Amino acid sequence: MAKLYKDLDHKDIFGVLAGLAQYYGIDRHNLRVIWIVITCLTGVLPGILVYMVAAVAIPEPPIKK
Repeated sequence: MAKLYKDLDHKDIFGVLAGLAQYYGIDRHNLRVIWIVITCLTGVLPGILVYMVAAVAIPEPPIKK
């Protein structure tokens, strides 16, 4: 089973949306557009708070040796 991690290779800010897109197997650009639309429709503050909580809660991937 795949684990959810931030995608540090394709991150714009913290890698949260890129990591979610990778986990669910969807295009990261589409997910970013969906997040922007939902954030604008619900008010900017809730979207930013959810993103910040996810940035703290989702771990970074383990370091490969």
